[in-house]
Amino acid sequence: MFRISSYNRLYLTYKYPQYIHYNERNEFEPIRTSSIHYNATDYVTIQRLFHHKKPNVRFYYEHIHNFFDIENITRFKRIMLLYFRVQRFKMAFSKFIHIVKLKVSKQFNTQNLSYLPFSNRTISIYENNRVYVFDDLELYKMMETCFNYELYDIPDILTLKNPYTNIPFSFHNLLHIHFELLRFGKVSKFFILYFKHNFNKNALLEQYQTHLYINCLERTFSQFTPRKKELLLMHMLRIFPRYKTFLNIDTDYLHQLFDSVVKYFYIYRNLKRNDIDNDSTHIDLYESKFKKRLEHVYKKNPMLGRKVFVQTIDGNFKSHINQNIMGL
Repeated sequence: MFRISSYNRLYLTYKYPQYIHYNERNEFEPIRTSSIHYNATDYVTIQRLFHHKKPNVRFYYEHIHNFFDIENITRFKRIMLLYFRVQRFKMAFSKFIHIVKLKVSKQFNTQNLSYLPFSNRTISIYENNRVYVFDDLELYKMMETCFNYELYDIPDILTLKNPYTNIPFSFHNLLHIHFELLRFGKVSKFFILYFKHNFNKNALLEQYQTHLYINCLERTFSQFTPRKKELLLMHMLRIFPRYKTFLNIDTDYLHQLFDSVVKYFYIYRNLKRNDIDNDSTHIDLYESKFKKRLEHVYKKNPMLGRKVFVQTIDGNFKSHINQNIMGL
């Protein structure tokens, strides 16, 4: 029926029939404004909600948030009360329908993506008349992968898709995934930002491009072999003449001293090379992170890696590389 064709209409028809123009036969009827229970504010708000076809959040911004009237606070409170009653019903009824669909629909998979039994922390998703079940961890990893993608050093956000159908998850299921992961303690800063930007990839990229790129660099660095990390360490010392003598000491000592800051150098180098950080804030931050360590070691050990000559008993001179490390 026309008058109960949406959550708003269903609730308003049941709760406020005196303000609805349509009867059970969908015939238009005038409203009795002479009734002692008639309220003009309620009537206008109910008519707007009854005929509102967009999400109720849009109604909130168009008729409540942007039209706060401090001089008529009573009227404003009535509008707010009506809106929240409708919204509360809509959320509760939607949840009820979702639970029913999960109960009666056929489950697509009986194992996780690794063909192993499910853990006791699962997330059920209803899509296309089927129920898909995921372990919280595998869904979290899928979601994290979406924010770890770059193409030619340009970060991008992949669309989170159902791996069983290769179809993107619908908007309401993205909301469901977000809150279910939070319930299980799986917190992703980028997915939270994605949620706050209404799952708008372009808006998130525009505001957090540098952060997303750094996230990609951190993931790439974590996949490097020990040999590649060692080459980065050597390169870090080679491009700064002040610390070049450190290259003369044993490699094991170098790893102990500087392994903790090689990642910062790698991020700094790529940010500077690709000119992604417009105001150089992040470039300066990561440069200070690894240079602080280099300078600390140098000030405590200015002779580290230098060739030292020592006179022997017979009067000859013998040289060795100073590898004495002090004050660390």
